[in-house]
Amino acid sequence: MGRKTNVTRANTLRTSVLRERRVLCWALYDWANSAYSTLIITVLIAYIQRVVFPV
Repeated sequence: MGRKTNVTRANTLRTSVLRERRVLCWALYDWANSAYSTLIITVLIAYIQRVVFPV
């Protein structure tokens, strides 16, 4: 009975660590993707203002 409890705890811990890792990976991906989108939009707007609609 003690062995099953240890195995269950190990599986629960492993599942918890994998979930935390997935959440961290998703958060880093989302953060990088947001920064990339912001940069592209900023560059595109600057291009449009200078080239397409010069003042």
